[in-house]
Amino acid sequence: MARVIIEPRRGYGRAYLTGFEAATGDIIATADGDGTYPVELIPPMTALLEKDNLVFISCSRFPLMTKESMPLTNQVGNSVISLAGSALWLHRFEDILSGMWVFQKSALVKMPLYSTNWNLSQEIKIAAFCAFGQQFKEVHIPYYPRKGTPKLSPWKVGVENLSFFFVQRLGLRKFLSGK
Repeated sequence: MARVIIEPRRGYGRAYLTGFEAATGDIIATADGDGTYPVELIPPMTALLEKDNLVFISCSRFPLMTKESMPLTNQVGNSVISLAGSALWLHRFEDILSGMWVFQKSALVKMPLYSTNWNLSQEIKIAAFCAFGQQFKEVHIPYYPRKGTPKLSPWKVGVENLSFFFVQRLGLRKFLSGK
């Protein structure tokens, strides 16, 4: 049975944080609502989580199965941001901005999350990798063309993502978030 949680405050990250708080199951699975992620793969991802004794699976869109599923600007931006995250955390992140994750709800205790905007996507993967090491895994998935019109500016979000990395790497995110 599904339950709809209304979050009146704005923000991609805020919506996720509210959903995490309200979740009652042992496993949390996420996907953007624009038809791009293969939600039909959630059951096999959940089985993989349990079979391989994983805590967190991040679903990687790259390499794209079809180049038409993402504008070139976003492909380049995602590659640059994933490369920056990989360099700063000395771990190869294939797709640090993916919006599809499957993880144990109990993991949230070891992943303090502060971002209420787009940065939550990279923050949660870095937190999961740092907290769980070998129990964090990226798994390749297909990625479909978006349904609807994007609401964000890729350049603005890209600059925010890169800036957030440095704030996070310097340990200032908690200070800047007011928590």
